[in-house]
Amino acid sequence: MPKDKVEEEGGLEEDFSLDMTQAKAFAPLPERQPLLAAVSKWKYGRTANGRKLDYSYTIVEPESLANRQVLESLSLENEYTLGRFQTMLLALGFPEDEVKSPNFKPPKEEDVVGMKATITCRTRHSDVYGDRSQISRFAPASAYKAAAAL
Repeated sequence: MPKDKVEEEGGLEEDFSLDMTQAKAFAPLPERQPLLAAVSKWKYGRTANGRKLDYSYTIVEPESLANRQVLESLSLENEYTLGRFQTMLLALGFPEDEVKSPNFKPPKEEDVVGMKATITCRTRHSDVYGDRSQISRFAPASAYKAAAAL
C-alpha cells in the first residue's frame, strides 16, 4: 500500500494530509523542580528477565505544567530497582511495614491510579530519541507545598 494511503474501517482507502507546520514538541520538564503528580498508568508485565512495571505520572501542579506526563518502566527483578519501587510506594502512602515485608503483594492498578506524590525530574539526553524527562525522586504528596515554596 502506498505510504499516502490509509486503510479505513470499511476496508476502503482514503488519501489524507496533515499540516505539520502546527506540530509542537514538548520540552522536557524542568529539572530539580518539585511537581505534584498523580499516577495515571500502572501495569505489570513481563520481560525476558522477569517482571516489570510500566507506569506514568500526570502532573497536577504547578498549573503551568498540568496534564504533562512522565512515562517510565521499571524492572522488578533486582535489588536496586526494587528499592526504587519501594521508595515510590512509600511516597504514595503505602504503609512502611507492608512495603518492606518479605511477602509483599504489589498493589493492583485500581488501588494506585489517582494516588499522588511529589516528584522531581531530570532530563535524559539522547541525540537519537530526543531529550525526555525521567523521575529522579519521589516524596509524599504532602511535601509538595513546602518543597515548591523553596
